[in-house]
Amino acid sequence: MVGENDVRLLCWNVNGLRAISRKFGGVAKFLDSLEADIVCIQETKLARSELDRDLALVDGWESFFSFCTTKTGYSGVATFCRKGICVPLTCGASLHNSSLRVDALEAVDLEEIAELDSEGRFLATDHGEFVLINVYAPAITSEEKVEERMDFKLRWYKALKAYTDALVECGRNVILVGDFNVSPYPIDHCDPCSKAQFFERPDRAFFHSMLVENKGNFCDVFRKRNPHRKKAFTCWSQASGARVNNYGTRIDMVLAAEGRGGPGGNAHFLQSFVDADIWSDKEGSDHAPVFAKMNFGKPLQTSDTPPTGSSRWLFPGKQRSLDHWVKTGCRVNVGMKVSDEPCTQKKTGKRRLEEPPSRPGGIKRKKTQLGLDCFLKRTKSSSGGPSIPPPSVGDLPQPKQGNECDSEETKSQVKDREESVAAWKGIFDKMKPPLCRGHSERCVIREVKKQGDNKGRLFFVCARPAGPPPIGRCNFFQWRNNRTIIGGSYNGSDEKTYK
Repeated sequence: MVGENDVRLLCWNVNGLRAISRKFGGVAKFLDSLEADIVCIQETKLARSELDRDLALVDGWESFFSFCTTKTGYSGVATFCRKGICVPLTCGASLHNSSLRVDALEAVDLEEIAELDSEGRFLATDHGEFVLINVYAPAITSEEKVEERMDFKLRWYKALKAYTDALVECGRNVILVGDFNVSPYPIDHCDPCSKAQFFERPDRAFFHSMLVENKGNFCDVFRKRNPHRKKAFTCWSQASGARVNNYGTRIDMVLAAEGRGGPGGNAHFLQSFVDADIWSDKEGSDHAPVFAKMNFGKPLQTSDTPPTGSSRWLFPGKQRSLDHWVKTGCRVNVGMKVSDEPCTQKKTGKRRLEEPPSRPGGIKRKKTQLGLDCFLKRTKSSSGGPSIPPPSVGDLPQPKQGNECDSEETKSQVKDREESVAAWKGIFDKMKPPLCRGHSERCVIREVKKQGDNKGRLFFVCARPAGPPPIGRCNFFQWRNNRTIIGGSYNGSDEKTYK
């Protein structure tokens, strides 16, 4: 139920903005289905050159994008704000050169900031009552680049923390939303290790330093309202089908920090959050949307004119594409007049288009191609004798009746066919996957993707989606060529080395 002055904020990693907009029939229908006033999107997978009017300009919305400049189809964030309710006053897509005028990173090298900004993971919008920061934190998806990406992730987190700390110190309320690619507590992970090991990861330890329980500035709004809720996950592995068993992690969050004094500070800012939850059954991505509802007792300060950085300024004017005119049935002038009437000969004395040009001297070309009728007609013999009729059906050789067939030959053919079927059946039986020991069900075949001696090798694992036992995938593992396993049984990933 929406009350007066309620503002609904929704955050979703959509795994490709174009892909999810097609699933919903366009960006406008996609946004309307979310029933929110501010929509923060992560992993848009759009380069600046790939952004078009249909994605950026949506009736009733202002949009803001941050693009990855190092590769295409990677990373990127976007924020959509409903007109008349929450159009921001300013916006910025850089940790250093934001129009928010927060010079929080004086000690950080500008070249390093440019590197951190290059993947399009940060977007800030100023809504007066608060500063909204939409982020997509770096992930570590390759074992070969763990050290490199962990270093980048920690440097990115440190820059983000310095930026948000400076905002809080100067009295600004901050809402930090996005995909943080780290689960904060053991309760937020489907298969956590021991508590001591859980917090040993450097990125998780640094993320914890940003939270209020560790003397940081930010409050996890969802956990504040639902401190003991279990299995509240927002991300699941698509490869293992883990969403079926709700076997995932909570890495998408809404965090809030109150400004410390100053003109923009609000001692009751956290109390403005009247709801926060996970939209678990909303499908379309490998993530679920998370949302928060706020009420400040008055309407948000909004701008009638979108600020610099709005996508509206990337597509000025009212230029229409050719698709627009074709879809609306309008005529297009491209140097010649288009008429809806069929082509007819005009009274200009010119030759009609349907008439072929005459040959020189007025000689018309004779038809030489024969019709099918010519071949079906009876013709006289070349000697002038009577015509030769076609053979009748009775003159054609007739197949032997069943009792005329060679019985010995038939038995031999039947025997050969049965032997062939039995041979193929034996081959297919050998090709069947083995039964897993946990459920006695047929396994599925997988391929090793990890770099190493075993890359490209095939192996069998339990066919069930990942999940807790006994309903989830068991730890059955077998090489296709029955090589022995060194290092233990398969645990649902390629983390072990098999030789």
